Amino acid sequence: MTTCGPSSPPTDFDLAALRAKYAAERDRRLREDGSAQYVHTGAGERTDFWEADPHSPPGGP
Repeated sequence: MTTCGPSSPPTDFDLAALRAKYAAERDRRLREDGSAQYVHTGAGERTDFWEADPHSPPGGP
């Protein structure tokens, strides 16, 4: 059986190009409506189940 040794760290990459690539991907995913894309649910039966932990004893934290 053979084992593989540790990989050497990359030394020949363009950091500026990598940052530009990630910035372009981020810009592609951003939406113009920003946080307005999210729906505010408010209080009600859709959110009441978040108020209590079903796995903790009654009266617990």
